[in-house]
Amino acid sequence: MRTLSCLFVFFLSICPIANAQIKLPDLGDPDAATLTLTEETTLGQALWQKINLSGAVEEESILSEYLQGLGHRLSGQASIAPMTYTFFLVKDASINAFALPGGYIGINEGLLLATKNEDELASVVAHEIAHVRGRHIARMIHYSDNVGVTSLLGILAGAVVSAANPLVGSSILTSAMASGQQSLINFTRQQEKEADNVGLQIMQKAGFNPKAMAHFFATLLRHNRHHENPAVEYLRTHPLTESRIVSAEQRAALFTDEYRFKKSIEFEVAQQILIARGFTSPRQAIAHFSAKVKKAPDDIPSRCALAHAYLESGKATEALSVLDRYDDPEHDLSPFPYLIKGQALMNAQQGSAAVTLLQQLHDRWPRQVSVNLTLAKAQLSQSDPKAAIQLLIPLMKQRPENPLIPLTLSQAFAADTNYLQAHLAQAEYQYLKGFLSDALLQLEQAKRWAKEQPAIQEQIEKREQSIKRTIALQSQMGLL
Repeated sequence: MRTLSCLFVFFLSICPIANAQIKLPDLGDPDAATLTLTEETTLGQALWQKINLSGAVEEESILSEYLQGLGHRLSGQASIAPMTYTFFLVKDASINAFALPGGYIGINEGLLLATKNEDELASVVAHEIAHVRGRHIARMIHYSDNVGVTSLLGILAGAVVSAANPLVGSSILTSAMASGQQSLINFTRQQEKEADNVGLQIMQKAGFNPKAMAHFFATLLRHNRHHENPAVEYLRTHPLTESRIVSAEQRAALFTDEYRFKKSIEFEVAQQILIARGFTSPRQAIAHFSAKVKKAPDDIPSRCALAHAYLESGKATEALSVLDRYDDPEHDLSPFPYLIKGQALMNAQQGSAAVTLLQQLHDRWPRQVSVNLTLAKAQLSQSDPKAAIQLLIPLMKQRPENPLIPLTLSQAFAADTNYLQAHLAQAEYQYLKGFLSDALLQLEQAKRWAKEQPAIQEQIEKREQSIKRTIALQSQMGLL
């Protein structure tokens, strides 16, 4: 009975889109002018899986948690249903952001580093949310003459493949645009204006400074003018002019509330960790941030980056020394220093102390995904898989797009000798990472453990059919 109830909570409820009976769009039909919301989600998911497969998606829990938290704070003000948003950080130094069909929004690490404050980053994320909210990809198909879904997919596939192999991606883009469909890769001025206006409203409702959008646009334009080979890919897909900057300034001035550029510790921690990882070696990062901490001992972001660099170089004891002042999260403003310390305790084989600290952190931030995930890992290190499972199952519902959750859940179920659930969780991990054939193999293994449970076998077979439809779609898109 435990297996059956657990399966239905974990397996059925987490993937409503994937388990739906989705009819594939006729990709060869040039008259396919619009996409339904379900089709948009299916296409976006396929493209997102391809990016995952390339290894381009950042899985560092602190970084992904920060972007997800910021994104959901903004998307909560987008006033549209039933759209679900997935925000992910891309391991790319170029300054770019993009929205895929179905609410998948990618932010390059280079863009996060280029922003001066959280408000500027929020302006880009809000702008991309506005593109999704306005269903601009579907609208471009509808309003472009002689454009079928195939042309769109060729361009999107090229953009995605180029993340892993620029030469291959470039060739796909070239062939897709040879028929004069360049308009599909560049958002129109009208759509950009709409995304700016809606993005400003989203920012204002979420409590961010609307003036930040024009500030960041101006920074991008200056950067583009002063570099022969600009790394501002954002400007290629989001055309930017002086008039657009002026318009953003004028629109922001209409908001009567007083806004200040607020300091965000979590934004600064995320930036400093990325800066630390940008050094040629952890040793260089350690030297750089050791000097910063010596000069400013209360600089939390620098301390976090230094501890993170020590962990990257396998020096957990030194990381703990940097974070020794962080032992009581009850009244603190950010969980990030404690998360890094918790990981350092585990790396230093102090699992019991890690569980104690992370449990305090969980009491303070019970819905933070990274807090729950790190605590579950600590509980596993202390041979307490049941406690880890109890944390991770609801987490699957909260963040079904995070592959680290089903991976850790699979390990927990295996440690608890629940091999049916372990294979099911591993199947979801392989699916999210884009290894669709491996996901099917895991489901085959799960069926063997469910021999005497026909109802569960039926649900597994439905999941198999869903994944096979995804494989067929990706094949039609040229992504396999």
